[in-house]
Amino acid sequence: MSGFSEIVTEVIRNQDGEVESFKRREVTRKTKKATSTAYTVMLSDNVDQLIKLPAGELKLLLKLGQLTDYSGHVDMSQYVRQKICKDLKIRNKTLYNQLGALKKGGYIREDEFSKIEISPLFFFKGKISQLGQRQTDFREKRLRKIA
Repeated sequence: MSGFSEIVTEVIRNQDGEVESFKRREVTRKTKKATSTAYTVMLSDNVDQLIKLPAGELKLLLKLGQLTDYSGHVDMSQYVRQKICKDLKIRNKTLYNQLGALKKGGYIREDEFSKIEISPLFFFKGKISQLGQRQTDFREKRLRKIA
């Protein structure tokens, strides 16, 4: 635990509102430290596969990496799809075609209704200690869908 200090002044007034006395004291407030910093990582071991992607699909994958939450998912609501299309200057049909190509290539997969999971082999957001488990989970879910 860490904290910060501040000076607090307590004023005691009489019935007429006049100041009778005041006290100054230092108060230390405690705050919890974060145990681990969460951030987005682009894994360099698999850059060779990313280089092979067409420019449009690569831009989309990078945008999805930017929008990823800490569970590795992107909520593909209508608002988010429109924002992606606007930011990348593409049409909705182009977005769906590129998403299909990324799914086929194993870069992303549909997880739940209106959610996409990005492969943690390329992008990861969260505690680094969870990276190995997330990569294993992604591979197993993908294999179950193929079988």
